[in-house]
Amino acid sequence: DTGVTGTLPNANFSGGKIGQVINAQQGFFETNSTSFVDTGLTASITPSATSSKILVLVNLTGTYVTGNDTALEARLLRDSTEILCFEAIGGYTANSSESGFGATSCSYLDSPNSTSALAFKVQISTATSGGVSIGQWQNGSDRPQCTITLMEILA
Repeated sequence: DTGVTGTLPNANFSGGKIGQVINAQQGFFETNSTSFVDTGLTASITPSATSSKILVLVNLTGTYVTGNDTALEARLLRDSTEILCFEAIGGYTANSSESGFGATSCSYLDSPNSTSALAFKVQISTATSGGVSIGQWQNGSDRPQCTITLMEILA
């Protein structure tokens, strides 16, 4: 409706407020492991209530792979528990043994049911032979920062 004025009581909007925001950055990291390895991209948060949810945002900039049919596989862990896997696959560049990517991102809404400190981290691996990296451009310069952001969503 138009022309409606007034104030709604706070009771109508009790949930969904952001309690805290934690952000961490990581620069260049590379591996040729087909098993997942820590990238150093990690952040910790302590929820204020067991009913809180944690919104996790991950942005892996400057992702890059070398080798035919290679993909960068990534996963998000809460402490030692895997909660999400994601992958970057792209086409070949002029050199058939290299593929470059701009960014790979994911988001996940976690319900940890905890008031203990929680560590969220990103691990990567290569899907086949070849190497994978995060935090670099194809020409190897201007290494951008990869980020993980944790937001506590209050119930």
